[in-house]
Amino acid sequence: MPIARWNFGLARESGFLGVVDLLKIAKHGRGDNIYLVRFHYRPPDAGRTDETDPA
Repeated sequence: MPIARWNFGLARESGFLGVVDLLKIAKHGRGDNIYLVRFHYRPPDAGRTDETDPA
């Protein structure tokens, strides 16, 4: 994701105080990209079935 696309809202949503705080942590070296990875926690009993689990 190009640095120009990062804004305050996205930085805050990602858990940072702001864009500057995010860039201090996320940008290393000469790279121009920062990768956004979003995780969504689903508890084990969230109603899904796992057919590979015999229990």
